[in-house]
Amino acid sequence: MVSATTRNAVWQELLDAARFVRYYGELADRHRRKRWTIQFLLMVAATSGVAALLDPLPAFIHQVAAAAVAILVVWDFFGDYARKAAVLDVVRAECTRVENQLVTLWLEIDAIEAEDSDVLRQCNTLRQRLSDATDKPGQVGVTVKAKLNETCTVDAYKVVEERYAT
Repeated sequence: MVSATTRNAVWQELLDAARFVRYYGELADRHRRKRWTIQFLLMVAATSGVAALLDPLPAFIHQVAAAAVAILVVWDFFGDYARKAAVLDVVRAECTRVENQLVTLWLEIDAIEAEDSDVLRQCNTLRQRLSDATDKPGQVGVTVKAKLNETCTVDAYKVVEERYAT
């Protein structure tokens, strides 16, 4: 028989995993959009620079285009949005795998004749996998976005409760 405490532990991990999936997925999307925006602006600035060389435009066009290219290249280099998005996608994928395993554990908690200690052990293993995965973004300079985290928490809890709450 699985105790209420263990059942609650599994439920809380399921909620966390669902939140992480949404949070890291949204962060990855944001970093991809930043990368795309920089690349697009860089293309426009570089193209403007070439066009300025070909057309008899005022000299300030040359200076603006050159400055824009320099600023965008530095921004892209230090922002490293492509790498951050890739890491965030890996984290989201691992959180999704853990979430799926927690859903299975939650749905089978009453169906299986498991001992409390077995369920708790599985829950702790999955908790550790979530912790290991969610440590990675900080290693590449991704900072926590508190407002996004709050939004993802509300969304995730609502969906999980509607789907799995008993």
